[in-house]
Amino acid sequence: VFSCSPKGASRSVTMPSGCGAKYPPQKPVSRTEMPDIAADGSMIPIFGRRKCLVFCPSQGGWHHPTEQQKAQQARLPDHELERMHVFGYNGDRRHAIFWVDNNRAMYPLASLVVIQHLDGSRRQAVFEGHTDDVT
Repeated sequence: VFSCSPKGASRSVTMPSGCGAKYPPQKPVSRTEMPDIAADGSMIPIFGRRKCLVFCPSQGGWHHPTEQQKAQQARLPDHELERMHVFGYNGDRRHAIFWVDNNRAMYPLASLVVIQHLDGSRRQAVFEGHTDDVT
């Protein structure tokens, strides 16, 4: 219930949940339908309570994928990527670098464990297969 007292009068107005004087009730907007597309290719979709101007991709324009396109996109690729080098270190873990010997250090990085050769060769051995972060 929203109450106000303009000039000594008292009245109560029942407002839907999430509405108030700052956000008055508005007619429901269908979030499943695409907004109208302007001649220049722009549209104004609603994100939460805000309208935002966006432009279509440079190729293809706006469209909803067909069932055939969805099935094609869901297929697994016919090739695999090969990891050549791991960059980075997660500084959130204390005492997470372990010395294997004088020339190699081992540390966890996300779901990987990396053994870095420190002899100037930049070689790495990467152990993978974990499904969660290594701690």
